[in-house]
This record gives sequence, C-alpha cells and structure tokens, in this order.
Amino acid sequence: MASNAYIKLKFSKRQKELITGLFLPVLFVAGFGASEGGLRLLQFVKFGIGDSVERSTKFFVDDQTELRLPVPDSRLMAMRVADELLAAPVVRDYLRERLPHCLN
Repeated sequence: MASNAYIKLKFSKRQKELITGLFLPVLFVAGFGASEGGLRLLQFVKFGIGDSVERSTKFFVDDQTELRLPVPDSRLMAMRVADELLAAPVVRDYLRERLPHCLN
C-alpha cells in the first residue's frame, strides 16, 4: 500500500499539449455561455418579459416595406421610444404620412 493518499499522474509532453488544447476551448465556451446567461438574466430582471411583437399594439407594420416599426413615444417594457430618436427628416416625414396621430 502506498503511503501517499493521492495518485500522482504522469503525463507526457504530448498528452499535456492535448489536454491543454481541449481544455482551453471548453473553458472559453463555458465562460461565454455563463456570461450570455448572466446577461439574459440581467435583462429579464431589469426589463421583464414583454408581449410578443406580433401581438403588441406598440408596433405597426409598414405596408410598403413590410417592416415592423415601433410607435413613437410608446413605452416598451421599461424602455421608452423617444420621439427624438425618430428626428431624422426622412424618418419623420415617412412616419408623419403613416401615423399622423402619433407625431405632432
């Protein structure tokens, strides 16, 4: 019986290189996954869960481009879509045609 309570592993240089080569990508993916999960949890705590975009009245679908755009000055969960964000003349004119009741 050995007097040591642990088993001493002996790896060759090539085995150590392989272990390192496999361990580093696994560590990277695990770290990335943990940070992504933390970010999603933080967003959930901060903003909550909103309605589906398809069912929400905060969006409208443009007939020409078929894009789903937010209604100006609307509140999306804890975020507000400011009218100033849509201040570009092209965007304002376009939305003024489509949503005259939302823009002053």
